[in-house]
Amino acid sequence: MRVTGTIACLLVALGLGPATAAAQPDGRLDVEPIITALNAGERIIRAPGTVARFDEARVRAELGTDGRLVVLPYVDYELYRDENDESRYYELVREPILDWALDREVPVVLVTGLDVTMFGGGATLDHRLPADLAELRTTVATRVITERLVVFARLGRGYSPDAAENVEYHHPDPVPAPPGRVAELIAALRKDRIHNAPGREEPIEDWVAEDAADEHDLNVRIAAFPGLAPGRPVVDYATPLGKAFPDEVVLVLHGDWLDIVAPDQRKALAARAFVYGDADLSMLTAAGNGNRVLARTVERLDLLLTETAWGHPQPPPQPRPQPFDVQRAVSALAPWVLVGSAVVLGGAGMLRHRTRAAAMAAAEERALRAESASAMAAISDAGAVDPAAAERHASARLLYDQAHTSAAMVEVRRIAEEGLALTEPEPVAPPADTERKGKRRRATRKKAR
Repeated sequence: MRVTGTIACLLVALGLGPATAAAQPDGRLDVEPIITALNAGERIIRAPGTVARFDEARVRAELGTDGRLVVLPYVDYELYRDENDESRYYELVREPILDWALDREVPVVLVTGLDVTMFGGGATLDHRLPADLAELRTTVATRVITERLVVFARLGRGYSPDAAENVEYHHPDPVPAPPGRVAELIAALRKDRIHNAPGREEPIEDWVAEDAADEHDLNVRIAAFPGLAPGRPVVDYATPLGKAFPDEVVLVLHGDWLDIVAPDQRKALAARAFVYGDADLSMLTAAGNGNRVLARTVERLDLLLTETAWGHPQPPPQPRPQPFDVQRAVSALAPWVLVGSAVVLGGAGMLRHRTRAAAMAAAEERALRAESASAMAAISDAGAVDPAAAERHASARLLYDQAHTSAAMVEVRRIAEEGLALTEPEPVAPPADTERKGKRRRATRKKAR
């Protein structure tokens, strides 16, 4: 019985067991076989339908004797909704695994789609997204997550976060596209705005290009390729295609990795960075991201190209204050001293006036220095990467150079502080809600058509 149970758990771990062993008739994932495999001592357990790829030998060596790895497929949250339209995925799938890890104080690395978390083991880091664009490109183009698995395996063995993150892993750089293949793509895209290469799991649909033109006034050309094999570099088709269509937005997908070329390249890259940063968990845990990534990137690019809500009218130039010149004041008073006592009395009154004026000028100069320091501090804090907030930052910098009075400098500081407020993070909706809303929007769009 011991041998039979071990063989059954091994089949589940390798994803070779029957689908009914880990899936219920309604399509939900059955977590009981996973708990059984954990109790049997299996170290790497892979449920049917998983998409994540990794160097199993390396990860197994990093897990040590106590660490466990559970790999789950992408989540379809709609399958887990109850009568109140609330998803019970976390309750039915994640919580049993979490409870098992915490009850036994065993580190369990959990992969959901391409997302990686850790339960138990006293780890100081329980969730980790790709650290940079190179790792993100590898993750969404090839579905390889070896680097993050190694980090968590080390944390489960007691490594410090800095030591765990010190992983040697090569993410290949993009390579130039073959000229012959580029010519074929140009010809295909001149006939049709969307080209889906053979073998792509999620074809790009016509509504993406139609919405770009109708709702955002942007002409797009889209080439979508299948995901890459582990270790294969992304081929840079976007650069030559951008030269072939210089007045349009070129979007090239490898799996879920997007390359973009547009007339305003800086804003195009900012739009892509925003979409990948805003999607984070929903992109890694759920399938069907290609159409959504393209649509949201086009929407964000349109916003950056057309919206000027953060622009600010420039005030008229302020006169530069004249500093008090003692020598000039004395020279002006000397002739009056020579006239006589009556003129001297009149000169004394003028001297008092000059003194008051000098005091006022000195006070204004002190106020200007104070406001200049406050404004510069606010400008430095408001130096955001987001182009929308950066517009307000640029306005403040320009007005700072033109402001020569304390009142003008107060206005500069106010503009900079408004830009700073725009960089405050907004609450991010749970992945379940994001996925649900995205599906409802697509359903509404299809019904309307």
